[in-house]
Amino acid sequence: MDFDLRTLWMISAFCSGGFGVMMLLLRKSYPEHAAQSMTLWGFANLSLGLSYLLRIEIRWAGNDTIQWLSLTLVPVCLSLEYAAVCLIKEQKARLFWLIAPTSAMLAMGAWYTYIQPNVMMRYIAVNALAAMMMYVTASRLTKAENGWRPMPDVAGGGVYVFLGSATIYLLLRELTMPHPLVEFSNQQRLLQRAGEFVRDAGGVHLCADAL
Repeated sequence: MDFDLRTLWMISAFCSGGFGVMMLLLRKSYPEHAAQSMTLWGFANLSLGLSYLLRIEIRWAGNDTIQWLSLTLVPVCLSLEYAAVCLIKEQKARLFWLIAPTSAMLAMGAWYTYIQPNVMMRYIAVNALAAMMMYVTASRLTKAENGWRPMPDVAGGGVYVFLGSATIYLLLRELTMPHPLVEFSNQQRLLQRAGEFVRDAGGVHLCADAL
């Protein structure tokens, strides 16, 4: 099945950006602890929305620098989600997971954009980092609290594990296809969009549960 990537990216940008703005507006109605987490969720979604907007520009202009920047916003989004989960769960966020994924994508993206240009390697890097951050966030969501694990948190962690595993699976699978970049992008956009809706709903739940 053939999909128009620009349409998918425009819809994704609108949904992610809209949800980010909504979270930032609604935070004023919540106590400070939940509001801080909602702020992080909001900026995470705005980062992802901007990433999609930049990818639309790639389809029109084929600019490698814009692609590099758009892919770098993905680990920015996931690191902010990690921080939001740690905050609402009252866990200490490790500085490494807040800085390292984005720094690694900046470095690898620069290398495979200007020194050894390779579009596929940029996609491999961003998806490997994304899957890693999903697993890390899942481990924080499912961490026991006072000897027990809330079922909604376990379900949310399961979503992150599923998305991380699906990302790795699709990446490995599509690398063997004749036109991996096209095939990979078409299929993963739908999976990611569905996963983002579930993750966003989970973020709202976590903040509401903190009240």
